[in-house]
Amino acid sequence: MIKFQSLPRQKRQEIREEVLRLYAETDRSYGEIAEELSIQWRTVEYIIRNFACELPTVPVMRKKKQDTTAEDIAALRAEVMRLRKDLRHEKLRAEALDTMIDVAEEMFGIPVRKKAGTKQ
Repeated sequence: MIKFQSLPRQKRQEIREEVLRLYAETDRSYGEIAEELSIQWRTVEYIIRNFACELPTVPVMRKKKQDTTAEDIAALRAEVMRLRKDLRHEKLRAEALDTMIDVAEEMFGIPVRKKAGTKQ
């Protein structure tokens, strides 16, 4: 493994550009890129995290679009409807629990909710 920080600036720049190119043009993992360039995967992660803004604005590593069928669309719509129903149910449940807490605090005079800034 090459110590990235001990390399000359020119060589670091070349490696940085190669990492960004491989990241943008292939679907390789950080480990695969690191292995190919003989550097640590943490270095690859660092370069991508800090220098990804230098990548061109062309969409990166997108999969090819598949043909969607009417069945796929219907299944997705059904899933959305199910999730919306579940969300409504959970919102009502949360509201009911809040109401129960309010009633309990009022009836028994016991603070149930934790006050802001207090330790557990």
